[in-house]
Amino acid sequence: MKKIKLLLGILSIGILSSCEAPVKEEMSSMDKIGFAGLDGGAFIADHGESMDNWIKFCDLHSSKSIEAMMELCGDSITVDLKDGEQIKGKEAFREGLTNWMKDADVSIDQQWGVPLKFVNAVDTVDDGVWLVTGHELKVKSGNSIHIEDNHVNVYMKDGVIQYMKVYTHKTSDVEGVEVTFSVDMSNYEGDFASVGVFGSFNSWCGSCNSLSDDDGDMVYEGTAIVPTGTMEYKFILDNQNIEESFEAGLECTNTTDVYTNRSVNIDSAVVLSTVCFNSCSTCE
Repeated sequence: MKKIKLLLGILSIGILSSCEAPVKEEMSSMDKIGFAGLDGGAFIADHGESMDNWIKFCDLHSSKSIEAMMELCGDSITVDLKDGEQIKGKEAFREGLTNWMKDADVSIDQQWGVPLKFVNAVDTVDDGVWLVTGHELKVKSGNSIHIEDNHVNVYMKDGVIQYMKVYTHKTSDVEGVEVTFSVDMSNYEGDFASVGVFGSFNSWCGSCNSLSDDDGDMVYEGTAIVPTGTMEYKFILDNQNIEESFEAGLECTNTTDVYTNRSVNIDSAVVLSTVCFNSCSTCE
């Protein structure tokens, strides 16, 4: 799985130079980093609690849970999009998201994030939190997959998103291929209610790709549209309450940092061989 890495370092963010949100907290001394404008404004590192709601907001795209997303947005939210379009207010944002996701599947793979508080020239600390985040966005429509490498500046206050601006650094469009996944649960001794698969193809969404056993033989199958190239994935139970676990070095896996996942190269539509849960081979 992917792991959100909180990177604390020196950052200069041009958009923050005009930040004039209300302030509450004053500190006599602090370790300020970076700068905002030429009037002495700067930042201090926050502790990261604000990242939770932002990550939740992004994860909800995969399940198209728009009302749950709206609960994490302020009534007067403003969104500056990469093409110069601006959305103002929660109702307009709800409508935009609904239209966007009507005929497309959207997933966001968060890759890094930095929470910061703005400090003005007299060391007064803003009571909101700025998040500078980076992610990979995938938009699937039919067999076409649009991919963007984005970063977003987000201002959050009282636990909800008040403002965000999207910057796109790289885009690509690929034709996806149909991949059939198949896992044999006959050797699994625990209890479970559902079986699924997640991986790099769906931004590690635990509820997006369920598998079914229509003939009752304990082999669960399902298909997904997947970009060509290397795909890492795992089979999961009960929406990721349980996921496969592998030792590094197994022939069907790849290990990055502490994460060992199934790995396969996809160059055309394929029906993957049935494997036993937690194994590279078939069930004995």
